[in-house]
Amino acid sequence: MRRNKWCIGKQPCMKEEAAHDAHSRNILFENLTSSKSDLLFYGHRKATFKNWCFDKDNYQCSSDALAKAGFYFTGSRYEPAAATCAFCYKEMIFEENDDPWLEHRSHSKTCNFVELNKREEKDWTVNDFMFLLSGRIAAEQRSKMKQFIENYDEASAEIEAMTAKALHSLK
Repeated sequence: MRRNKWCIGKQPCMKEEAAHDAHSRNILFENLTSSKSDLLFYGHRKATFKNWCFDKDNYQCSSDALAKAGFYFTGSRYEPAAATCAFCYKEMIFEENDDPWLEHRSHSKTCNFVELNKREEKDWTVNDFMFLLSGRIAAEQRSKMKQFIENYDEASAEIEAMTAKALHSLK
């Protein structure tokens, strides 16, 4: 922690420490109260699966099984069987006889929800919830950085192409 030049001795300034703690609490509070955090809970995940394509014929890959395995609906007209983990942001395309929990475990070994291995919210401790929330926040940040890098690479390629075209036209 940086110390203010007005601090005396080796103790960090209480003012700086308090400001840092307040900032950390604000970030945590924002993440706890965001609509994305609602998806940490089974009921909210289950509610996203309106008219799930595999609910009609009692397939193993039901909306209930998906929500219990940590997924929420992210499908579209073109990919109706897509769902994303609320904890690690791994999107998967499911088939009717897939077991969502086994698929999640095999494709997302670093997911905090998979690692915790407590699908029932009533079994979670406060530490478990914070572990899951921190994993979701980290996954969200990784996802944002991945998108930023993809956008950067795309823009770089366009600039290189424009530069090459401009240089070619000068010849």
